[in-house]
Amino acid sequence: MAAADTVLPPLYAKWLEPVLGTVTGEPRSTCSKCAMANWPGEEPLDQTFQANVKCCSYQPEIYNFNAGRILADTNPMGEESRRVLRKRIADRVGVTPLSILQAPVYRTIYENAIGAFGNAQFLRCPHYVDKDGGLCGVWAHREAVCTTYFCKFEHGAMGRIFWRVMTTLLSAIEYSLKMWVVREAGLDEETQADLWSRQELERRGGGRQPLDAMTLANTVDPGRYRKDWGNFHGREEELYKRCAEIVEGLTWDDIARIGGTSVTAAAYTAKHVRDKIEKLEIPEQARLGTMVYFRIRRPGEVRVHHQGVPLDWLDVPEKVAQNALRFEHGPLRQVVEEMRAEGIPLDDELLRKLVEWQVLNKA
Repeated sequence: MAAADTVLPPLYAKWLEPVLGTVTGEPRSTCSKCAMANWPGEEPLDQTFQANVKCCSYQPEIYNFNAGRILADTNPMGEESRRVLRKRIADRVGVTPLSILQAPVYRTIYENAIGAFGNAQFLRCPHYVDKDGGLCGVWAHREAVCTTYFCKFEHGAMGRIFWRVMTTLLSAIEYSLKMWVVREAGLDEETQADLWSRQELERRGGGRQPLDAMTLANTVDPGRYRKDWGNFHGREEELYKRCAEIVEGLTWDDIARIGGTSVTAAAYTAKHVRDKIEKLEIPEQARLGTMVYFRIRRPGEVRVHHQGVPLDWLDVPEKVAQNALRFEHGPLRQVVEEMRAEGIPLDDELLRKLVEWQVLNKA
């Protein structure tokens, strides 16, 4: 892809480099000038985010090894985030040996707040740094969701597919590592078994902690908390830092062994999708995609939307949109040459974009 630097957190980039190389491409989601905000002098957007909220209106799960890395980091930019994280650990709400979770009250509001994402400051991540247009205090240690969320894509619908696969891949790595590493760190077996049972129950749709007097007050049951932490009760930061030290030395071979088929299959699927983007083939015969629709933007220009990419679009000349059905009426290159001969503005770059956005699919 186009950018020079990886868009993955350094640790994840190191792990995946042997199988994926350097993963580059999309702009950083913490850009100082949010692409989803309305700005003076620019064309208003149909759907917007607040510039001081952005896609940071989400509180990520912080896995044990990433929590340890955040606590051990010395970057001044993360100083406030380290203070916030230590307070969250001290408050104990959502704090387990596996990860630091959203508080039940926050989670309930987030899951039921219609239209709030990108706009409700109440939902803003506690690790948001309110300077230079909004930065991330845990950027180098962010998890799968924050790593792979983008509002705009360099490669349209195909780019979105790649990042969806990357979400699955990184989530599978995190899920397998968070359980494996506590065993390596010395958490007692009874506590491990209890934690695993509870997380599996919740993952299958049951066992989620309900809102009650304690959760509404942002407090926890001391007995339950003590059982959750076992032999590391009262030594939470020590466990997190130990987990960070253990995963630091892992290689891709280690990650593949720990994560098994779910990790390796996702990794090679991500590689396959990226190879298809980088070595994009224009189909000999094409059909119009069923997931796209056209909307008149202004005289002479039409905006293409893909249902799987709700916050991005592709602008095309009106004549290209008017003649879209012709793409199905013969060899694609021949149809394109005929359209060019008629003065329809359709260069190779736009043709590639039409394929990336799945306006044109292989027949």
